[in-house]
Amino acid sequence: MAWGSLGDMVFTLLGGPFSFLDKQEADFAEMGLLGSKPRLQFVGAKLEEITLQIRLHALTTPTIELDLRSLRDTLTQGDVVDLVIGQEQTGIYAGKFVITSLEHERQEQWPNGRLRLAEATMKLKEWTPAPGLVTSTRKNPPAIRKKGQSSAAAVQSKTVQNKDGVTLTKVGVK
Repeated sequence: MAWGSLGDMVFTLLGGPFSFLDKQEADFAEMGLLGSKPRLQFVGAKLEEITLQIRLHALTTPTIELDLRSLRDTLTQGDVVDLVIGQEQTGIYAGKFVITSLEHERQEQWPNGRLRLAEATMKLKEWTPAPGLVTSTRKNPPAIRKKGQSSAAAVQSKTVQNKDGVTLTKVGVK
């Protein structure tokens, strides 16, 4: 029976996470005030972070080395994977995540050197799609125009010489 999945890796109840730490935070801007304590302003929610600790045993996960290599490849390639908690068809979709760190400890090995028991700790960070770039629909103020574009509101200038003989350019003079 499946506990859940991370990308293509399915966790069984026996081989599933024995620790699941979910961290959610908010971001606040601190604004200093004269003569009193600073004030905080809510900026927004930070990305969710999850720490999973899993135990992989050869009896429940016969492909320990391949699974660890797959997790390492997911990390090094920056792949975005789905996290599902529960069975695939009826589980809870937790969202899209990236693996930001992976540690594993070889606890037991068979006489031939293959892994019998390993523990791995993964840190996941929520992934959100980059929103499309939003361009401003605001028109440029009259003083801003494209290079080489003539405009009725173009700024005029006048060159004058002051009483000391210094040449000055006055801008905005008609």
